[in-house]
This record gives sequence, structure tokens and C-alpha cells, in this order.
Amino acid sequence: MRKLVSAMVAAGALTYAMTWPATAAAESSWPDHPVTVVVTFAPGGNNDLTARILAPALGKALGQSVVVENRAGAGGIIGTQYVQRARLDGYTLLLGTANLSIAPFVYKDVPYDPLRDFVPIGGIQSVPLVLTASKASHITSWAEFAKAAASGKGVGVATPGSGTSNHLALERIKLQTKLNLTHVPYKGSGPAISDVMAGQVESMVDQLNSSLPQIQAGKIQAIAQLGPTRSKMLPDVPTLKEQGVAGIEATTWIGLFAATGTPPDVVAKLDKALQTAMADPEVQKRLDEMGVSRFDMTRDAFAAFVKKDLMNNKEIVEKAQIRSE
Repeated sequence: MRKLVSAMVAAGALTYAMTWPATAAAESSWPDHPVTVVVTFAPGGNNDLTARILAPALGKALGQSVVVENRAGAGGIIGTQYVQRARLDGYTLLLGTANLSIAPFVYKDVPYDPLRDFVPIGGIQSVPLVLTASKASHITSWAEFAKAAASGKGVGVATPGSGTSNHLALERIKLQTKLNLTHVPYKGSGPAISDVMAGQVESMVDQLNSSLPQIQAGKIQAIAQLGPTRSKMLPDVPTLKEQGVAGIEATTWIGLFAATGTPPDVVAKLDKALQTAMADPEVQKRLDEMGVSRFDMTRDAFAAFVKKDLMNNKEIVEKAQIRSE
């Protein structure tokens, strides 16, 4: 028996000795073929555009091409699960959005845990939300909005859909201010903006860059920015905090993630490549043209940001009892 055990130990040691150099070599030569970034929403939107702006510079930094692949459906769950189940080699990455920290609390039976199953590589961009009103409502400020919402009828507030970051921001406003606000969910920002312009719904919570053209054209009225500071794209519109409503800050965000279990050496290379890509002048120019704010934080800081956002979303979903099938 002792000889058998010794033989097994020796065989195991030999196997490890043979495998470890190969594994280390594979990691040191990574990447040796194209890397895929999975976008969990359809082509043409903010997420897809961000990925396609970043991909060439990220590929240049990695020394391999980066392919953008759209896997939409179920509020981002389908694409996210695809990355979770992919091989843990760093060749399939997730363009994670704010929805990553919302879906587990809004949808039933989400098959992943954002903190357990994904490793943040780094932040890419964020967009503040903005509260707007239709011209037909004659609301031009937060004070007028609050007065209208305190009336018996209240105010209808559109969002791009139930369970979105926009919806959660609205629920936070409702819980904190106790105003009579009715959620009016749409299937996307486009139809909601159209109805605000037409006066079919009084107001909306939207991403600033989505509503900015209509605000600048005078077709809808910006009431308050929901970000921590005024966006340079809308410098004359005050934040909620400036108008006396503290404690409500709402933005959407996009970052790059790998599945948990991806080799640390690969994660470190991805981190460095993302930083290099984000410093590319063309990437910065095109992100600025989108009206977004570029993230400027370390990987650890971004991981802490995601965790805090997830905890905040869990709290608001539970308090407002938000559910989506």
C-alpha cells in the first residue's frame, strides 16, 4: 500500500510539473486569438456604440482584434449568462451595464450573482439621468414639478421600462419626497420621448444623452439633473441637490467584466489594456461626443463602485417592491 501511495504521489507531482509550465506559458502568451466583448442589448444603442468605440483601441492594446457580439434579451440576462458559462480564459468578456446590478433583484430566477460570478476589469463611462417635462405641462423647474405632483392628480413620469435604472431613480424620488408620481413605463426611450414631446405624458426620467437633442431643440424642458454635479453638456440646468433635494444621485454606467475564474494574469493584462484604450485620444473624443462621462478610477475602485450600486439597487427594489417577469 505504501508503495502504491508513493507511486500515486509521484505521478501527481509529475502531472503537475508537466501541466504548470504549459498553463503558465498559455497565460503569458495570452491573447493568441481574437477576444469577444458581449453586449447584452441590441445593436445601435448606447451600450453597443460604446463597445464599438472601444473595441479597436482595446484590440490594439492587446495585440489582437476585439469582436463585438450582441446577445440581447431578458433585460440583459441572456448575454450575461452566456459570458458566465463561457470558458474561463479571458476570450469572452462582458460589457456590463447598470442593469447587471439591478436584474438579480427585479427578475425571478436570475442564474448568476454579479459579485460572485464576475470580476470587474474597469469602468468605461457613465451617464447622468435627467428629469424632463413636456412643454404642454408648463413645468419649468423642480419647484413647479413638486407643486404639480402634490396636487390631487399628481404627475405621470415616463421611463424606458420597468426595472430600469431610470425606474429605480423615479422610485427613489417618490420614496424620499412623498410626491404623487405615477410611473408610466415604455419599451425604450424613443417612444417615451415622443409622448413627452406630444404632451401625452407630463414628464420623464431619461439618460441625459438620449434626451439632450430634444432639450437643446426646445421640444422638452429639463427640470433637474440627477447626477452628483451638472453635466458639461447641460451646464445651465441645476441638479436635484442644488434645488433642495439631497441624497438622490442617479446615473447609468458601463464597464468591462470577465467571468470569475479567469486567470489573474489575464485579468491584469485586460486591466492594463483597458487603461491604455481609455487613454486613446480618439476613444476619448468619441465618448465625449456621446455626452457621457469617462470613468477615471482603478480596478479596485470600480469594483467597490459596482458593489455599492448593487446594494443601493437592492434597497430601492425591496422598498418600492419592484418586480418584472
